[in-house]
Amino acid sequence: MKIKFTKRDMLKYLEKINEKLEQREKVGEIILCGGAALTLVYEARNSTRDIDAIFRPKEDLKIIIDEIGCENNLDTQWLNDDVVMFTEEFKHLSSSEYMKFSNLTVSVLDAESLLAMKLVSARADTYDLTDAIILMKHLNLKKIDEVYKILKKYEFPLHPTALSESMRFAEQAFDDYIKDISK
Repeated sequence: MKIKFTKRDMLKYLEKINEKLEQREKVGEIILCGGAALTLVYEARNSTRDIDAIFRPKEDLKIIIDEIGCENNLDTQWLNDDVVMFTEEFKHLSSSEYMKFSNLTVSVLDAESLLAMKLVSARADTYDLTDAIILMKHLNLKKIDEVYKILKKYEFPLHPTALSESMRFAEQAFDDYIKDISK
């Protein structure tokens, strides 16, 4: 079943993951990315469709995630690591600890890393544009050159066409951001 995860929902399911780790006498780490980070930490929106994360130990947590999904009638991708393919292409991604349970540490990608990912994704049918604007506000960016610097910092191996598309998307987001803060 597809549901939208609110901040409260995410905290509840993270606690369930911790409980299962504790029962197994294991420890784990989850780094939240994308909409989950924007919902939970940056309060950019009320909910997210799924929880994109990097987690370890991968096999142990995958079993626990599947169990919780079955027990709660959640979509099989409710908490997934599909973002790993995307994050492995970036250098310099940075995260910080958000909360610590007895057996689970939850971290979140920093705003700059999230912004770079949103600008590279540049998906029209998602929250990428809105999220990018919120992250620009959070970072208090003043010039488009600051946005370009963030894109270049992450040294992602994009085809030149993809890079120019990301830069156009960044320009659109920055223009919308400037209009929004000028109100």
